[in-house]
Amino acid sequence: DRGELCRRRFYFSTLPVLYLDTYDGAPSSDKEEHQGRVSIQGNAAWPALDAGETIVKVRGNTTADYPKKPYKLKLAKKANLFGMGKNKHWVLLANYNDMSHLRNKLAADFANAIGFLGMDSTWVQCILNGEFIGTYQLSEHVRPGEKRVPVFDWEDELEDQTDLSHIDPATADISGGYLFEFTEEYDELTRFTTTAGLLQMRTMVTKPEYLYTNPTMLAFCQEFLQNYWDACVAKDRRSKEGRHYSDYCEVGSMVDYFLVNELFSNTDSCKHSRFAYLDRGRRLVWGPVWDFDCSSGYFNSGTTTPEVWSCAGTLRGDLSKKYSMMKEWASDYYFCQLLQARYWEIRTAWGELFRDGGTIDQAAAELAVPCAANDARWPRTRTHGEDVAILKAFL
Repeated sequence: DRGELCRRRFYFSTLPVLYLDTYDGAPSSDKEEHQGRVSIQGNAAWPALDAGETIVKVRGNTTADYPKKPYKLKLAKKANLFGMGKNKHWVLLANYNDMSHLRNKLAADFANAIGFLGMDSTWVQCILNGEFIGTYQLSEHVRPGEKRVPVFDWEDELEDQTDLSHIDPATADISGGYLFEFTEEYDELTRFTTTAGLLQMRTMVTKPEYLYTNPTMLAFCQEFLQNYWDACVAKDRRSKEGRHYSDYCEVGSMVDYFLVNELFSNTDSCKHSRFAYLDRGRRLVWGPVWDFDCSSGYFNSGTTTPEVWSCAGTLRGDLSKKYSMMKEWASDYYFCQLLQARYWEIRTAWGELFRDGGTIDQAAAELAVPCAANDARWPRTRTHGEDVAILKAFL
């Protein structure tokens, strides 16, 4: 109300300011859900917005253990935040590892620029229960949606039912509507592992979350992915059904997924946060790209020239055999021909990122003052400006 508005302390920034107020104090680090409210103080580009009631919790795996927490927001009502389309589900990426605050957004925006798939996002300064907690990246959540992952949404169709056992494949089209994540974490309710040659793929069905309640649908997903991976690793690139891997998957999406991760030297793509989706009557499609905070010179401070393959080459220990699916892709001559041709198609867009006055320089200028405040709140081994220089030189 007006009295509350008059009592509030405002934080002034060139970035929009997101106020997150929980009714019982700050979210804990154990991923418990908290009721709260979200409002956004605009800037020159965006008007103010009251996004209303929300459920908030700490999100992420490794990142959830860092001092600066990332958060998941589920609004009570759909809201169009910063022109990204109406949705209830949003994430606040802390980018604690990425002192430049650019890597995740650069990769997603570059994917979109070349016609692939990345989640839209924008930078905000975040105030949690009256306390400044730093610069965050407000991003779309990876989930089915018209403006997000273009796949049939079983959960929306069934109004978030947790029991899918009543879906009858004799009357329902179960050939699609699945969002997969291939990752080491292996912590979703519906999960299975496929083994093809030396390649072991831990698979989580992130949507629909409760797919395990329908054994027929789950078996369909398992069989489909088993055939795909069998074809990827076979000498003739064909499954036991005699079908080429391109019969199961849109190869162009494999190529773009490979290129975005390799160009950004994202070694996490060998083991974490790898998404693909299967829609009704379609082939598997890779994307969106996700989780680039530790890419692009982060580990070596930019002192090592990126002269070797990061995603398709030999990795540490057994991970190269167990999780490097892109190593299998790159061992196929047909795939590499497509890879080379696609690289030359996107090379100009790639160079736009790091040319003087290009995307990185423009974004760094926008973030310079806000990230100076973030550096003061969360001091790290490098400042925002120092890490931007490393990122640009590495790319």
